[in-house]
Amino acid sequence: QQAALEKKLLLLETILHAVDISNPCKPRPIMLRWTEKVLAEFWAQGDEEKALGIEVSPLCDRESGKQAVPKGQIGFINFVIRPFYLPIAELIPEAKEA
Repeated sequence: QQAALEKKLLLLETILHAVDISNPCKPRPIMLRWTEKVLAEFWAQGDEEKALGIEVSPLCDRESGKQAVPKGQIGFINFVIRPFYLPIAELIPEAKEA
């Protein structure tokens, strides 16, 4: 019984995480809007870190980040989204559309 509950919890956590990182799977206008929002949040953090004189966190440097958005998105899709979603799509065929 406990093992079955743990499996269910793992599946629910996995689906929740899939939703959290699903932005690249959305229609292009929605994806672009959310990408801008996420980058604005990252870059605001980087600006604050610079103002405090501390090391800027990865992906949070506004200057270098502006030049790397397309490459960063492709990397995120290839190295995070695709490997994470492929097993989900095998379990849930509707996810293949994403």
